[in-house]
Amino acid sequence: MRAIVGLMIWGVVSLAFTAAAHAVPVRVVEGDVYVSAGNGYDPVPGTANAKVGDSIMAGEYGVGEIVYSPTCVVTLRPGTVVTVEAGLPKQCSGADESTADESTNDEATSGGLSTGTILLGVGVAGGIGVGIYAAISGGDSDKGASP
Repeated sequence: MRAIVGLMIWGVVSLAFTAAAHAVPVRVVEGDVYVSAGNGYDPVPGTANAKVGDSIMAGEYGVGEIVYSPTCVVTLRPGTVVTVEAGLPKQCSGADESTADESTNDEATSGGLSTGTILLGVGVAGGIGVGIYAAISGGDSDKGASP
């Protein structure tokens, strides 16, 4: 029974950290910026979290930013639409500087690890630790009281 509870705790903690790791902040710099998860565009009220696959659109006079990491910010110019990518987008990877879009900042990534990747690793490790602890701790509580 404790093993089942441990696995359930591990699953919940891992999912919570995985969801948080894939949330990408979107900021309005000026004008109107919209986010769509596939069912129409909703206005971004200053800042919002987008998920991988969401479309972000800058209005006619809007400027926005998709913040993948402190060193990787994709700027949306008026009238552009960008889809949130998993991990760092090609513009921030530094793999091919010649094809980098002018709408990104020029800072390079440090070490190739994104904040999302680090949070995912911490979440999985923490979830496994909690699951193991729950599975092996308190084994005596399942036994009946001795006379």
